[in-house]
Order: sequence, then structure tokens, then C-alpha cells
Amino acid sequence: MIIGDTADNIKGLPGGGTKTAYKLFVDQDPKDYPKLTYEAYLEKYDTEKEARAAFSKNRYLLKIGNRRIYE
Repeated sequence: MIIGDTADNIKGLPGGGTKTAYKLFVDQDPKDYPKLTYEAYLEKYDTEKEARAAFSKNRYLLKIGNRRIYE
């Protein structure tokens, strides 16, 4: 969800690449990855609505789960 996947038309996080993903997840507990990813989307988009829409679309496309991590 950070890097995206052009083969599957998943855009990922704007400006996100391997370096961004590494910085975001290094020394973090894997159980926190979904929340960290959502917070990264919040930082990149102008509104929470846009961030939530992009995150939800990519999460759906990647099928990483249906646990709600934002309120």
C-alpha cells in the first residue's frame, strides 16, 4: 500500500517507494503496520476524506483485511 503495484493498477502512497516504506516500518512492531500506513496516507492527502478513500481502495484491492483501524 505504500509502494503500489502497476501490474494490478494499485497506485500506492503518492511519493511512496522502498525508501519511504523502510523509514516508516523500520524498528516497528508488525502489528502496527496498518495504522502506520493509514497515518502516512493522512499526511500525504489534503483531507482526511481523501486519505481514507485512497487507503480504503488500496486496502480493498490488496485484501489485507477488514479490520477498521481509524475512527
